[in-house]
Amino acid sequence: MHPSITRFAAQRAIKVTPQYKYYIKRIPDIGMWFGGIACFFGWPHVWVWVSNKIEDAPGNRGMFY
Repeated sequence: MHPSITRFAAQRAIKVTPQYKYYIKRIPDIGMWFGGIACFFGWPHVWVWVSNKIEDAPGNRGMFY
């Protein structure tokens, strides 16, 4: 028998899951991806900024020299 006929015959309510619940479940995944990308591209800038502070580099010489 066709599944929809079986469901209709059993008189069970069809549970509908709102779409936003699927998106809410994905927020931690998206946060980890963006956080990882920010760390991957951001750590050299932080490294150079800290080393310039430690070495007491004069003035604003830019980030990478």
